[in-house]
Amino acid sequence: MRSAGARDLAAVAVFCGSNTGQGDAYWQGGAALGRAIGERGLTLVYGGTHKGLMGALTDACLEAGGSLHVNRPRLAAPVARPLKTLGSTAKSS
Repeated sequence: MRSAGARDLAAVAVFCGSNTGQGDAYWQGGAALGRAIGERGLTLVYGGTHKGLMGALTDACLEAGGSLHVNRPRLAAPVARPLKTLGSTAKSS
């Protein structure tokens, strides 16, 4: 039973390092989180880059059927490396 005022979750915001961390556990953790988000049909809200852990997370989310919403500050736009395979699954703000 849902409590009064409860809402369905539609999106999850994740901001993590562009480095891969120390060892495979971080990479695997990022990919596992991305898969979990995608398998639930949720939208991943993130900063728009595709490096390191964010790359693992976004790839896994898309592969599992999720979608992306990019929220990148204009100051970061010239230096960020965007995901090349966004296609129609991503929205930007």
